[in-house]
Amino acid sequence: MGPRKGGSRAQKYVGPVQALLGVGGAAVPAIAGALGTGMGGNLVNVLSGGVASDLGYKGAPAAQQRGAQFLGIANILVGVLNAAGVHQIAGFGLNQGNVSTAISLVIGIWGVVAGFMKQEQ
Repeated sequence: MGPRKGGSRAQKYVGPVQALLGVGGAAVPAIAGALGTGMGGNLVNVLSGGVASDLGYKGAPAAQQRGAQFLGIANILVGVLNAAGVHQIAGFGLNQGNVSTAISLVIGIWGVVAGFMKQEQ
């Protein structure tokens, strides 16, 4: 089986961008304020982006598929919690605001869709 359409290529690009958003939000308060991210949301972005990057560059197709599904669901969960007004879990601030909600939902939907795409034969 060859690489999946939209899988590893997207993870190579989306992963680093998401990780940079998390690092930027954690290191620069102005970025966190503009994005509406809390420390918990930044941590999710760093971890999710790092895993997506790793899978995109050296993951096997099956691992890329499962990873995209898992990361997609995790990001959708953060976006839905944010939209529902849950901005903190176990003392960690998640996200607040429309920008961070949109980022989480778009990345989440991308991950779920990419994770369920059929592999090329």
